[in-house]
Amino acid sequence: MPVLDRTRRFDQSFVRPLAGLLTACAMLTAPAFAQPEAPAAPGLPSESVALDIDSGWVEPGEVFDTLVDVPNAAWLRLAFDDAVLPTLEGGQGCSIVTIESMRDGAVQTLSAVSLRHWQDTSAYFNGDQLIVRVYAEGAPARVRIVGATAGFDLPEARSICGTADNRTQSNDPRSARFLPAVCTAWIIGDVDLLSAGHCVEDNAVVEFNVPPSTSSGVIVHPHPDDQYPIDPASMQSPVPYSYGNDWAYFGAFPNSNTGLTPLQAQGEAYTLAPPGAWQAGDTIRVAGYGTTYAPTPREWNYTQTTHTGRLVEDRDAVLLYDVDTTGGNSGSAIFDQTRGVVIGIHTNAGCNSAGGNAGTSMRNIALWNALANPLGVSNTCPADWDRSGGAPNSSDFLAFLNDFTARKPGADIAPEGGDSDWDSDDLLHFLNTWAAGC
Repeated sequence: MPVLDRTRRFDQSFVRPLAGLLTACAMLTAPAFAQPEAPAAPGLPSESVALDIDSGWVEPGEVFDTLVDVPNAAWLRLAFDDAVLPTLEGGQGCSIVTIESMRDGAVQTLSAVSLRHWQDTSAYFNGDQLIVRVYAEGAPARVRIVGATAGFDLPEARSICGTADNRTQSNDPRSARFLPAVCTAWIIGDVDLLSAGHCVEDNAVVEFNVPPSTSSGVIVHPHPDDQYPIDPASMQSPVPYSYGNDWAYFGAFPNSNTGLTPLQAQGEAYTLAPPGAWQAGDTIRVAGYGTTYAPTPREWNYTQTTHTGRLVEDRDAVLLYDVDTTGGNSGSAIFDQTRGVVIGIHTNAGCNSAGGNAGTSMRNIALWNALANPLGVSNTCPADWDRSGGAPNSSDFLAFLNDFTARKPGADIAPEGGDSDWDSDDLLHFLNTWAAGC
């Protein structure tokens, strides 16, 4: 595997990846149906590739760069170890590592804090070649790349209610692709998301604004700006999960490039229905990232599609509906269009064998208990702007000030937030919250 290592002084060819430096430093959420088959998330077909690339100690003012090459991979995700990325006192600057795709030019910027959020991994990148660069600030920095996960093709799965797949393409900003299990998750709060319990895996990531897959159905990843690592400390899910008790509640760290939370970036969240606020016959919509098969275009494979149908039966713990889904739709919101609220989480395929698909109902008491007792980043005080945990401090004030000065959408937070007017109202609103300690 060819690898090119170099260390040099800063020059203009390396200026572009430094655009995210301040953000990186600031980062210092009717018919009776038989029980369907137990669910299984399809997972991403991939291979682990061992690497041993050591930047050595990079002195301040120098940059180390290396080419990671895994021939014929459709996508790559790197694993790091022994990273030393110093931060200057007061958070005014920090050492960073950047990863850039040779295929589409997508770049991710990681500091010591955001690399910890990503659990010493990178975002998903398209293509088989990545350029990794290490920039030292104030003190020597060092990074070691110990491996890569390389993706290839994806399997097919189906659970269509009838003879034809009636799903259409959709772009609901609240819905994300949930990896590596290949499921669906969706926004319910600033950093908070819901999905299915059987979709939970280590080093999980949610992806928004997913582009079309290739003509052969291989997934294409969005820019790292649209990828968010899940905080494992926030994960709540039944163990073991079961039919009617299959859910996952968790938080995502803010994006390491933009500093935005999922809600700040996407602008919308689902509203949850109180238990029982629905009835059979309501129109149900499921939007998620299911697989496709001919004659449906393969470019739709594991991209967002949607379909509507009837809520056929409410069995208290389980909802049954005649809406088309396939593998990858697990975790999707069961959205009651009649009432404009989410009434459950799609979990089980059943249209082929039992006549209908199924999901966990919002009557589930354990799920509501979890929602009332968030953990990890989901339990972070809103004034903890850098999502580092603990009481608000000077780093949070500086992080907000950076976002406010840069006119980032997330800093437009006055009571009439979203008016695209970054003014004293926004600053005072943050200061009042920050001074109150939450």
